[in-house]
Amino acid sequence: MEIKRLRSEGLSYNDISKYLNKVGWKTRQGKKLYSSNIWTFEKSGDRWREEVGSEISDLKLEFDSNQN
Repeated sequence: MEIKRLRSEGLSYNDISKYLNKVGWKTRQGKKLYSSNIWTFEKSGDRWREEVGSEISDLKLEFDSNQN
């Protein structure tokens, strides 16, 4: 997870939000990220891993736009 990696490098939530905005990340609504978004993503990811006991990495989804 990119956020976890950046946090492990010592970046603040604000620094991470600036970096991710610069490289094109957006919220589900297509808006820019704020430090509060990063905190929420990190905490919800931690909670999910505790419940499931696992982590997903290198996930890639492809959609066929020709399907009806």
